[in-house]
Amino acid sequence: MADACAVEGASADGSASGPAIGQLSCSMASTLVRYVRTTLGEEAVDQVLRLAGVEYDAAYLEDVSHWIWLDEAVALLKAAAEVTDDPAVGRRVGEESVRQHAGTPVATLLRSLGSPEAVYEQLTVGVTKFSTITELIPREVAPGRAVVHVKARPGYERDPVLCDWTGGLLSQPPALFGLPPADVEETSCQSRGDEECIYEIAWDADRAASAADPQELVTALESQLVALARITDRAATAVRAPKYLLAVHTGPHHNLHVHHRGFVDEDPEEVARALLSDSDEGSQKGRLVANVASTKRHYGRLMAASPAGAFFPYERELLDVYARFAATVLDTATAFDEARRRDEQSRALLELSRAVAVASTREEVAERLADTVPVVVDCDRVVAFLWEEQDEALVCRAATGFTGEPDELIRTVRIRPSDTERLQQLLDNPTAEPLFFEDDTPDEFIRTMMERTGAVALVVVPIATNDRFYGVLNVSVTEGPERLEATPALRSLLAGVVAQTATALDNARLIETMAHQARFDNLTGLLGHRAFHEALEIQLERGAGTFTLASIDIDDFKLVNDLHGHPVGDEALRRVAEALRCSVREQDAVFRVGGEEFAVVMPGLVADNAVKVAERIRAEVARTAFLLPLRVSVGLASWPDDARDRDSLLERADAALYAAKHAGKDRVVGAAAAAAEAGRENPTAARTNLLDLLRAKDPNTVTHSAHVAALAVEVGRRLGIDGDRLADLRTAGGLHDVGKLAVPDAILNKPAALDDEEMNVVRSHSVVGAELLRAAGWGGVARFVLEHHERVDGTGYPNGLTGDDISLEARILHATDAYDAMTSDRPYSRAMMKSAAIDELRRGSGTQFDPEVVRTLLDVLRAHDDFTPSWSVETVLDPGSTRAAE
Repeated sequence: MADACAVEGASADGSASGPAIGQLSCSMASTLVRYVRTTLGEEAVDQVLRLAGVEYDAAYLEDVSHWIWLDEAVALLKAAAEVTDDPAVGRRVGEESVRQHAGTPVATLLRSLGSPEAVYEQLTVGVTKFSTITELIPREVAPGRAVVHVKARPGYERDPVLCDWTGGLLSQPPALFGLPPADVEETSCQSRGDEECIYEIAWDADRAASAADPQELVTALESQLVALARITDRAATAVRAPKYLLAVHTGPHHNLHVHHRGFVDEDPEEVARALLSDSDEGSQKGRLVANVASTKRHYGRLMAASPAGAFFPYERELLDVYARFAATVLDTATAFDEARRRDEQSRALLELSRAVAVASTREEVAERLADTVPVVVDCDRVVAFLWEEQDEALVCRAATGFTGEPDELIRTVRIRPSDTERLQQLLDNPTAEPLFFEDDTPDEFIRTMMERTGAVALVVVPIATNDRFYGVLNVSVTEGPERLEATPALRSLLAGVVAQTATALDNARLIETMAHQARFDNLTGLLGHRAFHEALEIQLERGAGTFTLASIDIDDFKLVNDLHGHPVGDEALRRVAEALRCSVREQDAVFRVGGEEFAVVMPGLVADNAVKVAERIRAEVARTAFLLPLRVSVGLASWPDDARDRDSLLERADAALYAAKHAGKDRVVGAAAAAAEAGRENPTAARTNLLDLLRAKDPNTVTHSAHVAALAVEVGRRLGIDGDRLADLRTAGGLHDVGKLAVPDAILNKPAALDDEEMNVVRSHSVVGAELLRAAGWGGVARFVLEHHERVDGTGYPNGLTGDDISLEARILHATDAYDAMTSDRPYSRAMMKSAAIDELRRGSGTQFDPEVVRTLLDVLRAHDDFTPSWSVETVLDPGSTRAAE
């Protein structure tokens, strides 16, 4: 099983290192389970699972992070069709995958893209989130039309039920944006023998869910008010009154509208306000009064006034009729106004949904929230307070509507549970209802804050999800406290806004956590491997002048683990990390870059000055109290004195570290001193011994290594590697498996699959090989061997590096090693055909392998149809060989 790790995949259920080729996400299965349960009940779900013959229960299938095999997905759809007696159940499940937005990753992905056209254009990328067996390519995309081609990957077949599911899925993107679902016709079907499935999709791009343009609504409202004035004129004429007045509000908190005639000595506005405030709805002497009201709302009053003071009974009836006419007109006018407001609210909520779906930080989510709420809710000011765990306080992360002193107060205040018991209540019960406050609230802290910010009414809405408290949304008004009355409509609006925000904050928290974990080492709290290489790049790109890199390794750390176990070893790592923090300057950066390996970047220091800091580090570690004495060796390399680029800087620091180890450990050695010492030594004997030992253990590995070295050199040369780097690549290829000296023969030659423990032993060979090469004086080569099983998607080993964090040489070795392993006979497998191995390389491009390396390797293979190396391992390792120098 020597190269079982050369071509890696997922575990049987697709959960160990991502999905395996041939699997589908449970997003489809989860929707199917919910659809059957809603349609026929839980017993029907159990019946579907039995008929399908799958080993999973409903709970497993409803977890969208799980994956199932293609034949299992097909079996589930066919069983559902039988149980529901619905041959089109596949299409319905596809439609439901998008319709049921809550918790459906399909819908989340599609809706976040912004428009139906963008959804269809991004399908090629989107499908990879849910299927490993389907290639989906949009051929034509235009407003209202799309043509999508779908086909199964080689070795897999489309099934009619999956084709139906795809059709249902493709019909729904327009519905996410306020449009009717698309019409989908499958004009060609791979499951019926065609080369691929072709879906022609059409939708009404001009038909929006919100009916009218806002300007049209305003114009319509104005015309209705003109009509209202005409009706009132006719009413006054009908009752033969010399003066009339209509006083109405078209909506809560709206301005007073007054239509009048005949008022010369009186202010009609004052008369109107008095008319509306008069509790006597009957007519007084000299005037008739009728309520302008409908079944929906009371708008105001219509009054006719006559100095004569007498009206006929039929005139009262006429005035009531015209008042009802006026109410009908106002119903129409306010319906337009309400439609406009609902349109604005819908647009704002949809925009909030789109914006927070792509927000990657909590601050972004808070800003979007603060900008959206004033459009959705009639308010003057909004604050998004987020809960900061470290401060144990609410902190303002976004605010709108504030100026001057209130703005400064809101943005700097820290609200703690000790300030107001209401906050403690929210912490204890994050899913509580919104809290409504007026300026006379008995809560002293909140009353004081309202006074200082000029608020007369305040709503505090908790932002929470899954019992996790994220903060509060504060909505306030500076006048008209009735605008924030605790109505069901206001509660519903605020609940909708906060629900979207809570989910987005949960996602942002996960993103920030993953970003932190990617940059920081969880055990020691130091910056990690990725951050280390980013810091080096920044130093080199800035051209900021001299800096020194310290490469640090704990001496005899293996003894700590062997004698006291890994928990004690972990504590030793934490103690050393703390000693490093205490020893460096404020501007220095400390990293944990490997198991017991650390690094310090010291800006502005040349090697001689850096020695003082390094000696301080060494002494501080030595003073650390622990079960066993803790000691470190330190190697120093300075830019630009000791190196020409990043890789050579790393190599010189590693070589200096090796020299410190070789000289007796617990010391500091600079790159110049290490180079001088290396010149006095002859590592040839050690290198020869390694090769002899490897040949004695496994001659096939030696042959395999020669093939890998030859391919790697050809690929490296085409990618611009030359000189010393090319020589190091050749050496790394020849000795990349030298660590298998530590792997038992029973594991190396096992004809069956390895168990987890055996696989871990095999996977240790890259670390062991790197250590052997460092000890033999090949510090730079050791790095390539250490990393040659890292994958560009971060799922490799031993350190889970990604992308360019892996040296180019190691990426080349990974691909060439995999190709030769696949095309060679092994104890556990027969050799693949060359074409099949090339297909595997292509499938792994961008995930397991560097795409550029794969393209170059394929070019090499095409150029040398039967590629055979023209040198042996001996010539690879012998720098004096004529062929090795080519």
